[in-house]
Amino acid sequence: ESEFKIKVLEEKNREIAQFNYVASHDLQEPLRTVICFSELLQKNYKGKLGADANMYLSFIVDSSIRMRKLISGLLEYSKVGAGKELVLVDCNKIVRDIILDFDAILFEVKGEINSDPLPTIYGFELELRQLLQNLISNGLKFSTKKQHPIVSITVANTDKEYTFCVGDNGMGIDKKYHDRIFGIFQRLHTKETYEGTGIGLATCQKIVEMHGGKIWVKSALGEGSKFYFAIPKKIKQ
Repeated sequence: ESEFKIKVLEEKNREIAQFNYVASHDLQEPLRTVICFSELLQKNYKGKLGADANMYLSFIVDSSIRMRKLISGLLEYSKVGAGKELVLVDCNKIVRDIILDFDAILFEVKGEINSDPLPTIYGFELELRQLLQNLISNGLKFSTKKQHPIVSITVANTDKEYTFCVGDNGMGIDKKYHDRIFGIFQRLHTKETYEGTGIGLATCQKIVEMHGGKIWVKSALGEGSKFYFAIPKKIKQ
């Protein structure tokens, strides 16, 4: 049975490696060409081809750049957990680093990130950073525009696991979408309203599950959101 599991894992790793190559090379190279020549057309022929042509070129450039972001997001999603080892991770340091990185954003939106003392846990450091960063970023991004965004991080400690909560005072999520939001490419808002690829929460779920945990949300429209994720104290590799 163990040999079978090893073979399955090796096959999955080969599939991931193949996907990474396709996403990073075979898909992005022609896309870079499309973007490059579309931007050259815009630069050299803007105003010479008529209003419709200018609009069409803008559509091509915008769509190509959005596709590049989607491919990059898929590439990052596929890399989660690949060849990583469990280490002791200080979650307080992760949050401090995120606050420093978000300094410009916090100043712009007059936002706050507040955190209770957090534990040091066994986990995959880069992935835990990505998990918290995605949830905090969403809390700052999906604000009501009527009040300054506030993100609060708390944790509950039991014998078997740590349950983290990343809460915000934003617009909230309709209950009918609570399961849907963790699917890949699932967006609740148009790209014109809020930027994003629809991969962030799917990545969060993948990260939590690779730690043997679970993630869920409690939210309602106009009442903010609270994203919970439970990480076992003993993680099976």
